[in-house]
Amino acid sequence: MAKYSIINRNVNVRDLFSSLKEDRELAVVRDKVRGCDGKRWVVMFLIISKILLLGGCWAIKIGYWDNWKDYTVRAGRHSSNMPRMVIQDNFIQFVVEVDSSWYYTVPAERNGISKIVGIAFGDHHKNSARLGFICIENTLWLCGYCYVNGISPQENTDFKKRIMKVTHGLQIQGRIHYNKKTRLYNFFIDDVPVWSCEAGNGRGVKTVLTPYIGGTYTLPHDAKFKIMMVK
Repeated sequence: MAKYSIINRNVNVRDLFSSLKEDRELAVVRDKVRGCDGKRWVVMFLIISKILLLGGCWAIKIGYWDNWKDYTVRAGRHSSNMPRMVIQDNFIQFVVEVDSSWYYTVPAERNGISKIVGIAFGDHHKNSARLGFICIENTLWLCGYCYVNGISPQENTDFKKRIMKVTHGLQIQGRIHYNKKTRLYNFFIDDVPVWSCEAGNGRGVKTVLTPYIGGTYTLPHDAKFKIMMVK
């Protein structure tokens, strides 16, 4: 279940609930009240209650922009379970610091791309673009990783790409931008375009995606991430 925090008061609430309907846990709540003879306010009340109970939303994140944020994905886990931030722009700008904990060894057949930061339009398994990393023979690669109208990078390898080699301690300034006219996700490193990927329809609530380990694997040690979102 994703957690949500609003960092922009101009977010369209109708779009927000449309996006939340795609969440599996909220779908379970919604299904339980479908026999309420059209009392949509009951559904909305239960959805809001579910979100609030899970620690999520309706708060402006003070200090979220232009400050370093530390994330830790514990050994054996995929996510830090930090809330997603709801935004209004079609892009994100950020600085990330490559950490030594990103190095790992796993069997080649399970060596998927781990995710650092990204932007989603509604369900991130339908339309999203993320900067990730992969470790191959003790070498770290930054990667682009996109879902396009529900098609994953595993189904279409054009939706993922190794961008550049990096070493721990390096700070990288990046930007991921959705161009509505060209229907492209454009990736920039230090203001230099490094990759463009086909994009989906760009509909739904826009959220900032947080670090995720995997692929299907987890790490035997904690993975640490230092990220600054830039206005």
